[in-house]
Amino acid sequence: MKTKTKQTAAFVLAEVLIALSIVAILIPSTVAMLNLLQHSFEIHQDIQDEVSLNQLRRTLLLAEDVACLNDHITFTYHEKECDLVLCNQKLILKPGTQIYLLDIDDVYFYEANHVLYLQYQRKDETYEAVLTYQP
Repeated sequence: MKTKTKQTAAFVLAEVLIALSIVAILIPSTVAMLNLLQHSFEIHQDIQDEVSLNQLRRTLLLAEDVACLNDHITFTYHEKECDLVLCNQKLILKPGTQIYLLDIDDVYFYEANHVLYLQYQRKDETYEAVLTYQP
């Protein structure tokens, strides 16, 4: 009976060693895949920003009485007074819950040559976008 117990213990030890070697082989490939996914998320953030900015441009084109202040924009949209403001690191349309940009550290609106611009910062990078033409 003792030889069977030794054989079983040796078999279990071999199984554990095989499992550990498989895990050791898979860890580097898993880390590489996670790095690729992280880069993919950054690219998707840029695409999401462009989609959001296009939606915002459409809203502003349909808006009336657009007034640009440094930290927000006020306008009338569908006969309602609206504000585009930075709140909790999100560029949102008030009243309501429409969110345009996420994870924004700071936002600045300005007008130059009848063009309304948006500057925003995310993770120490500054982005600038044209929003609309103001006649």
